[in-house]
Amino acid sequence: MNQRVVIAGGGAVGLAAAASLARRGVQVVVCDSAPLGDNASGVAAGMLAPAMETAFDPSTAGHYPMLNAARGLWPAFAQAHGVMLDSSGAVAVGEPAVVETWARRLSEAGAPFEYLTAAEAGALVPGLAEGLGGLRSREDLRLRAPQALTALKASAGADGAQFVDRLVTGWTDSEAVLADGRTLAADWLVIATGGGHELEAIAPELAAVSPIKGQIAQARDVVFDGPVLRGEGIYVCPSPDGVIVGATMEQGRSDRAVDPEVIETLTARASRLLPALKDARFEASAAVRGATADGMPLVGPVATPGVILAVGARRNGWLLAPVIANMIAAYVDNEDAGPLAARFDPRRF
Repeated sequence: MNQRVVIAGGGAVGLAAAASLARRGVQVVVCDSAPLGDNASGVAAGMLAPAMETAFDPSTAGHYPMLNAARGLWPAFAQAHGVMLDSSGAVAVGEPAVVETWARRLSEAGAPFEYLTAAEAGALVPGLAEGLGGLRSREDLRLRAPQALTALKASAGADGAQFVDRLVTGWTDSEAVLADGRTLAADWLVIATGGGHELEAIAPELAAVSPIKGQIAQARDVVFDGPVLRGEGIYVCPSPDGVIVGATMEQGRSDRAVDPEVIETLTARASRLLPALKDARFEASAAVRGATADGMPLVGPVATPGVILAVGARRNGWLLAPVIANMIAAYVDNEDAGPLAARFDPRRF
């Protein structure tokens, strides 16, 4: 590949693409004015969870094979770029009728799982409230978002990628225009800005992306190890420096303001599953994801020559990042982008 690519956006997808392209010898420049991690990718709990997304999110109906294939790329991708993965899996607990709903969705999707008695769930999740049975997925992975972003940026940089702390504001056939007026010569502009619409003048296809605000909380004074814990409207994710509790899905919201009442609801739900969290001190944050009407991202060339979209991955930006990175590399090198090209085509709306 003897190509020059400018990537607008330094989140999971943008940095995964940068690392993959740079490893292939592409000249890459990543443009983002925000500090590393100051986006939905950095706020995320980092769950790579095809099974639990299938169980908990009805909008993923029919998507499990694709999500599971994406998960399958992660071990090799992580090893190649220094991303640390945890394979403790996930446990979901709740009332019997709710557990059966999750189990039905998993069975219909063909996703493997195990039922857990209350005693079995308690053995896997120390401190779990008594009397809660559920189910377990062994296949779901997780990463730590700050470490993953740092690793991807370092990997890309080691292979020659450059980083500019300015936004892309314009594009011609051979140049990306930056907010300070500078230009960068390029054969391709990859827009990986999540739910942002700032570049819609360049790529009108971005109109198909709607914002979804997510609020999340982290307690650093709690030790919680083992699998991710899920319940109705809540997850509790272990972290090396505490525990992460989340997350809301607020359709149509594009602000990043933290709502104390929303955070209180999240932490109360988490405390019902893990009573030790009742007195924990939580720090809250918010970010904005992008999503489309059919739940699939926009990945591929658009009407404007030289522009590739890689946006709108809903709550699966981390999970899909290696898939999207491979597709971008294929488009840049004029190769077949694979079986997801039509499903992700930005011009399908």
